[in-house]
Amino acid sequence: MSGAVNTGGGATRVGGNILVLLAARLFSIMFSFVQASLIVSSLGRTGMGHFSFAWGLASLLTVFATLGVRRVLIRDITRETRDAWTLVWTAVAMVFVLSLVVTGLLCLAEWGFDGNAPRRSAVMMATLWIVVLWAWQQPFESLLMAREKMALTAVLQVSVAGLKLASVWWFVASGSTGADAHGALLLANVPGLALFIGAAIRIEGWSPPHVEWTALRRILRECRPLLAAMILSLLYFKSDIVLLGWLRGDDAAGIYGAVQRISEPVMMMAAVLGTALFPTLCRHSVASADNLSLLRRTSARLVLLVSMPMAFGLAAVAGSVIGLLAQDRAGEFAASVGVLQLTCAVIPFFYFNGVAIEFLYAADENWFVVRAYALAAAISVAGNIIAIPLVGVIAVPCVAITVNALISLLYWIKLHGALRDAHLGGLLLRSTAACCVMGGLSWWLAAHSLIAAIAVGTVVYPVLQIAFGTLSPLERQLALRLAEGVIRHMRRGQTP
Repeated sequence: MSGAVNTGGGATRVGGNILVLLAARLFSIMFSFVQASLIVSSLGRTGMGHFSFAWGLASLLTVFATLGVRRVLIRDITRETRDAWTLVWTAVAMVFVLSLVVTGLLCLAEWGFDGNAPRRSAVMMATLWIVVLWAWQQPFESLLMAREKMALTAVLQVSVAGLKLASVWWFVASGSTGADAHGALLLANVPGLALFIGAAIRIEGWSPPHVEWTALRRILRECRPLLAAMILSLLYFKSDIVLLGWLRGDDAAGIYGAVQRISEPVMMMAAVLGTALFPTLCRHSVASADNLSLLRRTSARLVLLVSMPMAFGLAAVAGSVIGLLAQDRAGEFAASVGVLQLTCAVIPFFYFNGVAIEFLYAADENWFVVRAYALAAAISVAGNIIAIPLVGVIAVPCVAITVNALISLLYWIKLHGALRDAHLGGLLLRSTAACCVMGGLSWWLAAHSLIAAIAVGTVVYPVLQIAFGTLSPLERQLALRLAEGVIRHMRRGQTP
């Protein structure tokens, strides 16, 4: 059924959730950058190649341990009033068994086929913290997200990022291999898992572990399209570093690995927007068509407004950022600068795709997402296999730009009716003009001061967008309501 459009409390709640999670992600990015700098400057290019290869391979395999259960849990807990712990504990049991099976199979494969001992050790450590501990955390984090406890989730995410930084800092003094770095991250994720379990109990109360076999069968059935989509998306998003390591060796993987440590946290901010939007999209998809339409339009415009200055700004200061990341080893990673600048072109496409996929999942268009990812994965894997031997590392961002642009086109075609009134064309033109001015100033200032370049860019871009009149009257109203809500909560000593 359709209801009146709500531009008040609902918009403030969603906007507040986004702000809280974005703030947490920004803090996490700062921690992650320092953490990455410690790892890169300690390991060098070859060691960074081992670390990045292990990260990419373990991330690829995590999908078989979780089956995409996170999204199913958030959707079902949001829409249903029955015992959430039944769903959570059932999912925990499933993930527990699957993660151990995946880990065992990977260990056998590594010892049987990978003769590179340092890289093999790094893969083992990465598997333990990504495929096991991180996967076990997902059901509990999903419960918090479904209850829209974004402020609490944000605090936990920042806490875990701080634990990782402290653990890696210790690693720099005691070891210098990719396995040591992943071992440090493994140690940090143990208390991280405990924090998420404790928070879930605090929010939902305690319920003894129990498994409902009917729920398990339903979860397994409904995870099929999500599993397929995750496998295919990881193939196009994570397979590049693995293929690069196999086809061009550890040094090439190290060059791109440094780029990943910068670009991946920035791109993962798109997941923050999706995480904040998905529960609300699920509610509106069955309760209010008007609010759903408004949320889609404003969300699509928001991600472009946010992601375009990120892309232009990061490309403008890429040389300074790589130098800051690598420290004394900056010369080893000089080739990473051009690769990072090309990779920045992926960011707007990736952000649009990240929000569009939430629209499609909330509308139960799961198999459309699978078909889009199937095409993208095929092009990504084939493109990298063909291009990497010919041109080396630079092939990876070129293929990524092509694939992400293709997915954006497919999603736009599917959602064209829902986004017809979003006026994205005018927004793109104004944002591009603002970004060109901002990027030029940031590039010039970066030669003198990276901090000044970032500060000036942060001010110039919104000023130009205001001058261009990019925001619609309704968006200005929503922004004002959101600001008022945030200020009111801050005065009360609360989070949005």
